[in-house]
Amino acid sequence: MTHPQKTDNLRFRRLIFMAIFIVLLSGCASSASEIPDTTPTTASTSAPTTAPTAPPLPITENLLPEDLSDPREEAITHIVIHFISAVTNHRENPFDAGLIRQIFLDAEISSHYLIARDGEIIRLVPEDRVAWHAGPGSWAGDEQYTNKMNRYAVGVELMGIGTRQEMSQYLSAEEYDRLDPTDIGFTDEQYQSLARLIADIRARHPGVLFDRAHILGHDEYNLSKPDPGELFDWERIMDDNLR
Repeated sequence: MTHPQKTDNLRFRRLIFMAIFIVLLSGCASSASEIPDTTPTTASTSAPTTAPTAPPLPITENLLPEDLSDPREEAITHIVIHFISAVTNHRENPFDAGLIRQIFLDAEISSHYLIARDGEIIRLVPEDRVAWHAGPGSWAGDEQYTNKMNRYAVGVELMGIGTRQEMSQYLSAEEYDRLDPTDIGFTDEQYQSLARLIADIRARHPGVLFDRAHILGHDEYNLSKPDPGELFDWERIMDDNLR
């Protein structure tokens, strides 16, 4: 037989326990809702994106003495392209950079850049100085450039050899025919480097427009010169895709 008073006490304690449990449970839920969410979001952790940039143009410095150039006063508006080699006295090694450098020193001439057969670009004179490469000549009937192209131009020399006729002032027909055929003309690597160099120059000198009025050969400025000559493929550097 169950005692009524004991039964009532037991029920009362159960009610108290349930009330305490409910209070504790609601308190935990409230505390959990107040805890800030510290989970990082994509927006807060993602680094800003930037457009890829072209790698800098690799150029080897091998400057000629400063007394083979003059301070530049005029804005650069033209690029004049030449060829050069040491073939007259060194037919077995016509593209040795040291021998070609000596040609500049002995002849007291200069150019801003020299592009080797493998495409290496060598800086000989800084662009803020006038190199001595174009010499006497005329262009587009404009007196401004008559015998003064150096003042406005960047000179670029390609290591190369022209046709038999173009080289006749340097070599006999027999000497020319003994040359290594791979030494004649220009290489793919040279065209690629020249195109990149022209784009680099134009980016810094907006007066150099992308046309044949502003990018010319030495033989066009001075008709007595053979370079860069018939073997030079202008389409390789003047393609619209290279603008």
